[in-house]
Amino acid sequence: MQFETENEFINFLDGAKHNMRKDDLATRFLYHYRTEPEVYQMFEQFTLQLISKRPERGSHWMIGNRMRWESTINSSTERYKITNDFLGLYARLFMSRHPQHNEYFQVKEMKRIIGL
Repeated sequence: MQFETENEFINFLDGAKHNMRKDDLATRFLYHYRTEPEVYQMFEQFTLQLISKRPERGSHWMIGNRMRWESTINSSTERYKITNDFLGLYARLFMSRHPQHNEYFQVKEMKRIIGL
């Protein structure tokens, strides 16, 4: 499923979450996205860098691993903890914010969030 805007994507996740379950993937991702916006900013920055060098397709797994690398090597205090469960959601968020790149990442159907 592709989203035209960031709001459309976030609203979809809000509707998909199970409010009674704190371990629900949509709930966990939305909490993380809202409380640690700098993680998405880093994802977006590295994705745009990758697009400038490799415009046809990219790997959200590579971006996630670069984020881990950079935060480990370049930061003496703060390390970004990003679960692999969120990488596909960050890729979808990026593509919804940048519709000109709406097929940049190859994303699979998510079984843990119905409709994604």
